Amino acid sequence: EAVRSGWGDPRLRFTYKLGGGPALSPRDFAQHRTDRTLGATFVVIPPLGQYDSSKVINLGTNRWSFKSEIGGTRSFGRWTYEASAGIWAFTDNTDYNNGGTREQDPIGIFQAHVRYPIKPRMWVGLSANFYNGGRTTVNQTENADLQQNSRVGLTFALPIDQRQSLKFFYSKGARTTLGADFDLVGISYQIVSNRNR
Repeated sequence: EAVRSGWGDPRLRFTYKLGGGPALSPRDFAQHRTDRTLGATFVVIPPLGQYDSSKVINLGTNRWSFKSEIGGTRSFGRWTYEASAGIWAFTDNTDYNNGGTREQDPIGIFQAHVRYPIKPRMWVGLSANFYNGGRTTVNQTENADLQQNSRVGLTFALPIDQRQSLKFFYSKGARTTLGADFDLVGISYQIVSNRNR
């Protein structure tokens, strides 16, 4: 058992739209239709969180992490397909567990989603992902923690009125080698501002 409190590593995300529809107000966005989009994102996690090398479990990681990802959408009739691929890369933690070195291999990521609108603001979606890599090495000893995990999920969006909606979702571990073999059920509530900007 361990108790930790404090700050974790911050996460900075940079996103750039490479192609597709223009930037729109919420009202125009709701009515706009584009058949394809393409974008890229880059995430940086600097080692600024709380870290104590005498403890194995920490809020900070004492290393830099980077994720680059590219993704896009394509519509065919009422169906919308989305896919993205990316990779996580990590620097070494050179002060792990009282001065050791912990390395981690890159992790490749692939996600795919398909969405079908039933009526305005009511839709159903199916999602799947796959992660591969991430094996760690501590002081040149390789660990048996290679990740080859995939999950599948289903989401249903239900409008309450013009500004509010509920989302019901379920996901399940489809293939698990490390840590992702669980079922997840949830409900989220969303409210949208009427202000045009």
